[in-house]
Amino acid sequence: MPDSAAKPSRESCRLLVEADLVRFKADLAPLEMGEVRVGECISNGDWHDITSAAIASQKRIISTLESILRLLGD
Repeated sequence: MPDSAAKPSRESCRLLVEADLVRFKADLAPLEMGEVRVGECISNGDWHDITSAAIASQKRIISTLESILRLLGD
């Protein structure tokens, strides 16, 4: 019986990171094109646009995933 807590292979990790990278890039595109906006409701009930922060966050995540892929490719 295989150990369910076994260390994943480099290849399986690479595939998971690649899949996440595709998803994050797809999520970023409509934000950058202005098709989607992200907001939060502040204490007085007004809506505050935080799209630029969401874009910056997505870009940081994408950069991190790309770095991980480079490391896994070695």
